[in-house]
Amino acid sequence: MRVVVVGSGLGAVGSIRALLAHGIRPIVLDIGETLTHRLVQLRQSMAEREPENWHQDEWIEVSRSDSLEGQVVPRKLVMGSDYFYANESSGHSNESGRSHKTPPWSPARGGFSVGWGAAALPPASSDLSDWPISHDSLLKYARLALDGIPVSEPKDQLSEVFGTLRPNESSLMPLSDGQARLLKALQKPRKHSRHQQTLVGQSRLLTQAAEGLPDSCRRCGLCSSGCVYGSIYSAEQDIERWIANGDIDYRPGTEVFRVVEEHSHVVISYRSPGNTMNLEADRVFLAAGAVSTARILANSAPHDLARVSLQRTGGVLEVYAGVKRFKIAWPKVNTQTSHVIEIFRSQFSPYWAHVQLGQPNELVLRRLGIEPHKNTGIRQRVVRSAAGHVITTMLNLNSFHGPRYEMKLGRRADALADVETSQVWSDDGKFVLSRMSKELSRFLRSVGFFRIPFIGQDSAAAQGYHFGASFPMTLAPTEVNESDILGRPFGWKLVHIVDTSVLPRIPSTGIGIVTMSNSYRIAANSLREPTS
Repeated sequence: MRVVVVGSGLGAVGSIRALLAHGIRPIVLDIGETLTHRLVQLRQSMAEREPENWHQDEWIEVSRSDSLEGQVVPRKLVMGSDYFYANESSGHSNESGRSHKTPPWSPARGGFSVGWGAAALPPASSDLSDWPISHDSLLKYARLALDGIPVSEPKDQLSEVFGTLRPNESSLMPLSDGQARLLKALQKPRKHSRHQQTLVGQSRLLTQAAEGLPDSCRRCGLCSSGCVYGSIYSAEQDIERWIANGDIDYRPGTEVFRVVEEHSHVVISYRSPGNTMNLEADRVFLAAGAVSTARILANSAPHDLARVSLQRTGGVLEVYAGVKRFKIAWPKVNTQTSHVIEIFRSQFSPYWAHVQLGQPNELVLRRLGIEPHKNTGIRQRVVRSAAGHVITTMLNLNSFHGPRYEMKLGRRADALADVETSQVWSDDGKFVLSRMSKELSRFLRSVGFFRIPFIGQDSAAAQGYHFGASFPMTLAPTEVNESDILGRPFGWKLVHIVDTSVLPRIPSTGIGIVTMSNSYRIAANSLREPTS
């Protein structure tokens, strides 16, 4: 049985894990861009030493950031490189017109996961109440998809509502003294009702928190710059391991632009340097990411597919200050998101609002002029002390309340479909975002933090990566852009979409866990069906 997976991000990895569990060695077609050889060597060299033995010039190079160039919300870079962003991508389109640039997508081996924060809180059961799959099913397949992947997951007040990925054991990421005291302050007892709840917990992370392993987190303070030790999970880690073991037939440098189902097989058309080629397969799993998948399907649809709408989570980044100081341990600290606040207000939304919260990370601290190799001097001490009074928050809403990317697609015979894009906000979305921001502000005031005005950025301007729901799965598809429970569009039987495109909506808690779980579920269950 010839099975093809298109892409190498989290959706691809979920499917490949299911295929390997069923004894199938898939062909993986991928653009597959990687770090330069020089940066790979630099990372390997640094990984052989403890952080205190890194040279100052090495630290400066790998931690290069847009934050030093004046951007309010800097992009994440990996080892100082932006290689995993597509050149034609833009963070947003002008709301008054259309842009010829696409929404963000990644050509990297591993997709955007090579630079993500690895947050791993599943959505709440209530947020999936109208999905064609249950919360229990999501957790079941998430545990299968995450088998062997490190998970730092506390058992706290979030566990009962959102579920657990490792019910029996989990190595927990240690918090610094300041982080631990901040968490304790946020978790003070408070009243809840069925209609109003505010829950606080430590972040769930796909990060190696266990001590003494080659990929153990060393708390070097550079989590937002690409982990030197590989402690933060990315899809690329699995892809590289499978290539080395011969588990997959990996073919980089290929850009798929069309897939067409023809009776008992699928014809895949792709470009590789200097050539346009076709490949036949018995089954195909599309995991190219929501943007590229839409462009592939626009070329492939048996009927006109000129327009596609992508849902995106809406949110706002804000900065708060308090009277009480929580000591900044940087750089000897993990700087992934340390705390989570979940807000439910039924009078405004049937969905939970998700807040990632913590002390300033290295991007913010360096913007303030704090450097790890410059710990002396009055200015450094004063700024570091002041930073201990500050927390940063990123509030995200379910994509039901977020903006949409409206994509106008034009078929092409030998390349990905052309795109014109605009971003649209609904009045309801702006209202709910404003109300939830006020609810967060009210909660934080109760523990002594006050929002700093004129500092922050909302998602109408910021670049966002949590989007999809363009070919939502449903039990009984009726629209041209709907897929069935196994992610199959157009009434097809052999082509399965397994990235964020088939999610009915994008939960506020993020897309990583949901995507891996759903793609594993689709692949595992599709193999039980006949191919003709």
